[in-house]
Amino acid sequence: SLPLLVFLHFAQHSCIGTMWWSVFAVCLLLAVVESSSNHAVKSLHITSDIKNRYATTHVTSRVANTGDKANKVPFYVTFPDSAFLTEFAIEENGREIKATLHKNEDVKDLDKVFNVFVLV
Repeated sequence: SLPLLVFLHFAQHSCIGTMWWSVFAVCLLLAVVESSSNHAVKSLHITSDIKNRYATTHVTSRVANTGDKANKVPFYVTFPDSAFLTEFAIEENGREIKATLHKNEDVKDLDKVFNVFVLV
């Protein structure tokens, strides 16, 4: 079966010390995908770029469904309270669906578009 890609993009504006700590925490364990016999994590990439007091972090996870039927795969992301989510995309079987979030309240609408639930 083809893999499912999940892309997250978020940014944080704060002082350098807080930003460094946030990026450090992000790199320690930002995204966790539960292990299961029905899916396999193929890759997990986390990149952070700090410019002009903004930390921009991209999280990409490739998960393959190893089962015989459609399956839900949890994808957990933890980010600092001062961060905000700006983009969200899912690629499934070569088809990419993107969402641009203009305010943090838009995160709650991801379940309508992607069937993804984000706890804020």
